[in-house]
Amino acid sequence: MKVDLLNVGYTVEGQEVRNMSIGLLQKLHKKQIELPEFMKEIAYTALRYGFEELTYEPYPVKPAGIINYHKLRVDKIANGESIKNLVSDDFWKQTEIVEYVQKWERVFAVNLSNRKWLEELSRIIPEEDEASQQKIKEKLYGFNAYKTPFEMGGEKCRE
Repeated sequence: MKVDLLNVGYTVEGQEVRNMSIGLLQKLHKKQIELPEFMKEIAYTALRYGFEELTYEPYPVKPAGIINYHKLRVDKIANGESIKNLVSDDFWKQTEIVEYVQKWERVFAVNLSNRKWLEELSRIIPEEDEASQQKIKEKLYGFNAYKTPFEMGGEKCRE
């Protein structure tokens, strides 16, 4: 029984990617290609399909409570005071704060995974393929220009 993937929510492009991926997996399984060649084909497939969707997602706007929290935190640190128990546990349970932290963490995860995937693509695609490398480099620039302090090794949204 053959399933028409278009009728179950797949696009034509999605079907093509699925079929190519299955074909590559079969070749890898049958040892017709080695893992480096498999990865290279997957990388080129990623450049052809879905590459434009790898975009930087902006972080949510900080609610006033978070802005005040960060100001208080900076002041305490500047004065050499402890930041332990800076706010009550109830602060972190407020709907507005919970939603902000959840959105921030989701955006962080999406941006980080997209950037890591682009870095992996750059590593896999041969350097001699300057056009593809430039395409990846330009896309990566958008991610690297907007790193959060946490992504650069600094503090997380909530400690």
